[in-house]
Amino acid sequence: MKLANWLAGTATFGWHKPNTLHIIDIVSDYLKSELGATMALLHQNCAQSSRDYFVVGTLTPAAEMLFIPSRNNQGGYKLSETEYKYCSKHFPIPRPRKIQTAVTSDSSLKDPALIATVNERFLQYPEDYQHPTEVLKDLLKVLIQGVGLERVSLNTVNTKSQIVKVIHSIGFSKDNPLNQSMHQIDSQSLFSRLYDKVACILVNQDNTHRISKMLPDSYKQHINDSNYLLMSVFMNSKPVAIVYADMGEDASLIETVQHKQFKQLCTAATNCLAALSKN
Repeated sequence: MKLANWLAGTATFGWHKPNTLHIIDIVSDYLKSELGATMALLHQNCAQSSRDYFVVGTLTPAAEMLFIPSRNNQGGYKLSETEYKYCSKHFPIPRPRKIQTAVTSDSSLKDPALIATVNERFLQYPEDYQHPTEVLKDLLKVLIQGVGLERVSLNTVNTKSQIVKVIHSIGFSKDNPLNQSMHQIDSQSLFSRLYDKVACILVNQDNTHRISKMLPDSYKQHINDSNYLLMSVFMNSKPVAIVYADMGEDASLIETVQHKQFKQLCTAATNCLAALSKN
């Protein structure tokens, strides 16, 4: 842990700085590995960590890498005057702001401050996003790291072929068949109905028998029998995706405040996508 902290504090100044290389050399000795193999492993772990541990407002890993100094001191590509004027007009410098949303204090929530930050960003600063996938990515991560849900997945429906596709998931084991899977449905399926209008459904012991009949067998065999959430996200009047969420394989109960925040964040994401479509 101490070595990791030292490396994190020095690597930001450059991967090939003497202090950074000295720490990597120590790690390499500890792992009994070649220096090149150790550096490759560290880069891989850093990239994975940046995807798994989400911080609102930070640059994407690819953008961060542009600013890490290297042994080559030559400057990178420089914008021409025409390109600079275009970028200045279409991608202005973000204005500084302070989050005003009140933070709900509840032990059932993992990070109330993160929820407030993302919710306000969705509703008041949609211009922070350039593409709908960025909104959906933030939504899934805040459901895990803010609301405290254990597993989430993003599902799309091809209304012509009547096929549900799981396009992204977080929290599921790597060998879970639900990841990147496809499922045939019919017009009476719950997924089809959620694609018709925005709706949020909490499946529990009271309604699981009825809801289960509306899900494809190939899909429901890989999720919990009850205690899960489903909600559609729209962009104006067009459906974008359906979000699934639960508290893990043990099917722990979803608290009322978690259900409320799940619905509120999905609704805020829908509003953000609507605003984004007008830009």
